[in-house]
Amino acid sequence: MSRARRRCSWPVEDFVGPKARKGGKAKTCECECGEEVTSRFRPGHDQRLAGQLIRKALAGGRSGTATRRRITALGWDGKLAKSEAKMAKGQAMMS
Repeated sequence: MSRARRRCSWPVEDFVGPKARKGGKAKTCECECGEEVTSRFRPGHDQRLAGQLIRKALAGGRSGTATRRRITALGWDGKLAKSEAKMAKGQAMMS
């Protein structure tokens, strides 16, 4: 005999997470999506921001230096170096 699954009695949109329930302060995601979080990022949004910043840094321009500083501040220098190496390898194969 199988048990029927119980559904939540409250809407999923009302869920605030364990930290907020315990009095933690909700803040917005650092990727600037505007969603509320109890930590720094929504799941996967750190990678979204890393990709955006790395593409912006590799494109250069006026904001390239400021973007590289932000990547360094977030501790993603290794990701930038890996992307630069991959880009250089691709350009070497083209020539």
